[in-house]
Amino acid sequence: MTKSPDTDNTRIALINNNIGYIQKDVSEIKEAIKGLDNVLASKEELSTVEKAVDIRLVKLESASVLWKIASPALAATISGIFVFLLIQYLTKFH
Repeated sequence: MTKSPDTDNTRIALINNNIGYIQKDVSEIKEAIKGLDNVLASKEELSTVEKAVDIRLVKLESASVLWKIASPALAATISGIFVFLLIQYLTKFH
């Protein structure tokens, strides 16, 4: 059984068309990968951030014990007062 030339030509045209779509998809993927340069950090940037974090941790570790205890208690007190005033406002005016 022999195939007609039209069938072969049609298949070749479809394959060629599919290759064109694949090439377009590959070029879009390449462009997307190039766009990741702005999102990803380089090793130098990461080492700079690591040094900054280490400095901050050293400062936190050397903070006085009183401030380590007082800062969360102060934050909780201020938050509690704010919530109390908000509840009082909402019950009076609504």
